[in-house]
Amino acid sequence: MSAPTSIPAITDFYAALSPFDELSEALLQQVVQSTEVFFCDQSSHPLVDFHDPHLFVIRSGEYEIRSQSGRLIDRLAEGDQFGVPSLLSGEEPSNQLVILKAGLIYRVSANVFHQLRRDDDSFERFYTKAYAHRLAQADRSVSTRSYNQSVGSIITRKPATVTLHAEVGEAAHIMQQRRVSSLLVLHEDTLVGILTDRDLRNRVLAQGLSHTTAVADVMTMQPLSIQDHQSLTTALSLMLEHDIHHLPVLDSSRQVMGMITTNDVLQTQMSHPIFLLGRMRKANRREQLIQYSADLGNLLWQLMRSGTSVYEAGKIFTQVTDVLTRRLIELAIEQLGSPPMSFAWMAFGSQARMEQAANSDQDNGILLSAQPSEDQQAYFSQLAAQVNAGLDACGFIYCPGDVMAQNPKWCVSSEQWIQYFTDWIGTPEPKALLHASIFFDMRCIYGEQSLVESLQQQVLSMAADNDIFLALMTQNALESQIPLGFFKQFVLQKDGAQKNTLDLKKNGLLPLVEITRIHALAAQTTAVNTLERLNTMAAEKYLNSDDVASLTDSYRFIARLRFEHQIQCWQQGLAANNHLAPDAISRLQQKHLKSAFSVLADAQQGLKMRYTRGLM
Repeated sequence: MSAPTSIPAITDFYAALSPFDELSEALLQQVVQSTEVFFCDQSSHPLVDFHDPHLFVIRSGEYEIRSQSGRLIDRLAEGDQFGVPSLLSGEEPSNQLVILKAGLIYRVSANVFHQLRRDDDSFERFYTKAYAHRLAQADRSVSTRSYNQSVGSIITRKPATVTLHAEVGEAAHIMQQRRVSSLLVLHEDTLVGILTDRDLRNRVLAQGLSHTTAVADVMTMQPLSIQDHQSLTTALSLMLEHDIHHLPVLDSSRQVMGMITTNDVLQTQMSHPIFLLGRMRKANRREQLIQYSADLGNLLWQLMRSGTSVYEAGKIFTQVTDVLTRRLIELAIEQLGSPPMSFAWMAFGSQARMEQAANSDQDNGILLSAQPSEDQQAYFSQLAAQVNAGLDACGFIYCPGDVMAQNPKWCVSSEQWIQYFTDWIGTPEPKALLHASIFFDMRCIYGEQSLVESLQQQVLSMAADNDIFLALMTQNALESQIPLGFFKQFVLQKDGAQKNTLDLKKNGLLPLVEITRIHALAAQTTAVNTLERLNTMAAEKYLNSDDVASLTDSYRFIARLRFEHQIQCWQQGLAANNHLAPDAISRLQQKHLKSAFSVLADAQQGLKMRYTRGLM
């Protein structure tokens, strides 16, 4: 609730607290006059439930900031602040304030906060540095070490410029027309200075100079600049180190490309995976999730452009699918009520392996902790239907083979799942082998992790002890044709819409995944991701390290070609697919692709010799 307090008391508090202690008296009083004071105890309504972001400053008391799921984010006491990430990113607040000890909290509006950033350099620098630190922590939390855009990638319009001998009145008019806060000053196409709105206030108006004053007399000469190929992290570091807010961008020939500001750098982070994940976690409606999913093509493009490895790109892309799935489940539970028993939502296939790409379909199921009654089964059927429909609307299409939780066959108890695998392994008919190739890659997405872990351990034990099953799995895997002819020429599709193309998924990645899966089953390796399976088996000496290195290189090369092809589809406004025309890549890439296919063909032969034992 709102609490009265004296203006002098607020002034004294701010005057001793960074960064308010560096504000001018006029700006400090502006903060004081706009401050709302709240007394908070355990009965208080959470302050961060408001839709509009604010800056909160702790005056007294003790508090915790926790996520919606209850995870502890920070502990706060006198002088600490919160709400800054929402103010800088534009995101709606989502965390909750837990009051440990009653006290006072000051609240400053977003308008005042942003005005102070514009009017005071030290204030802007303080919060920009804090936000940059948060982004660095976010990178580590979602495995995005390589996610680092170049400065040139965010230049979207021609630079606003003025000549060296122009008058400041003309410069102000250009800034108004272009709606910018700074101008690059050129002399014969060479950058010689920079003029900002602060320069006009502090060096012209405050000094009583005429509008006819030459730009050259008030500009900052020889401004610090950055090359277009350098990273946004480097740009932000330069701005913080030199206390500047505008940075000219030059190309390789030292010609001006444009200008970036601290706001530009911060706003680009909105396409960062951490913010996409954050928006999905906070979505209150399925329509919001559909809207956010439309940005997945851009996410893939950014990941590849920044040089992110295919291993990390697949993991990041799958993390987005995981969060999307969990939020759809949570929304369904909010509508249907609490589940009648504990359960686990399982992902199979590429999502389980954390190897998803832009055109992945769904493979999922539900593992129930007990045999359900008719009413309990009806509940989970409704939940599954809502989640599957939501995933389809977000671009993860219905599974053509109906391997989805809404199919009653794949929404069953632990005992039934065990029986399925017992039948598939004990009586490996063609359909059983097909199911095995899908369901042996499993991962818990939501619910009781222990249920899935128990199932996985039992399945691995059964499969490793059955030589006939492994042999027939191998025979099934060998039916995947590697698209390479006797004379090392590509074997292309002969007809249809995809004539003269290679299917990089069906004839490239999937054979490698199948080879690795069979080795992993025999070795009882619990890892699910293909590259992690290979690394584990190399470390345990189950596979030769040279063979693992060759398979790893082949996987990475084919997967990157697939990602790059899907990005081209997205940029051309086409649906992403896996069909690559060899003529679309360079001769060197064609040579590497042939080498990768040769590695797969050799690995298939090695698989045959190791597991069939004369059965073929």
